[in-house]
Amino acid sequence: MVSSFELKQLRKAIGASVSRMAELLGLSGDNASDQVRKMENGSKPISGPIQRLAKFMQEGVAEGAMNQVLPEYMIATDLEGQVEHEWIFHTRYPRFLAVVTETPVDGLVSVSVDEIEWLCVAMWIDEPVGDPLTFLQRAAAAFAQYTSDSMEVHDSWPE
Repeated sequence: MVSSFELKQLRKAIGASVSRMAELLGLSGDNASDQVRKMENGSKPISGPIQRLAKFMQEGVAEGAMNQVLPEYMIATDLEGQVEHEWIFHTRYPRFLAVVTETPVDGLVSVSVDEIEWLCVAMWIDEPVGDPLTFLQRAAAAFAQYTSDSMEVHDSWPE
């Protein structure tokens, strides 16, 4: 069960305003922000559906020790070799799965990694708070650094 304090901490962790948190929780109307404030200060009980949404959202907010153990980005390829693309999973809120391609994919949020490869979001697990390009640009920069570091390691291997 999510407490009032945890709901407020969740909102702060994902960088949402009170009104944006109301939207993310599916609240609408003139008093939606007031409902969130009341839930956060404990004067209004947190309903079952909002409890479930908040619990799901908490899964994308790694805390304390988990931030030290779980990497922010995980890179993978198809172990069976059927798909040639690399995949990037963003483990923090907003969680997403992106594919590295040679061209941007129509209909997907995409950013250039290095003018040769593109990072395209195949699936948003959590709705981003703010501009989704910000999160994708950070992932593209991390991927570019990863590939650069990998090339340096491979270049130094004896033949």
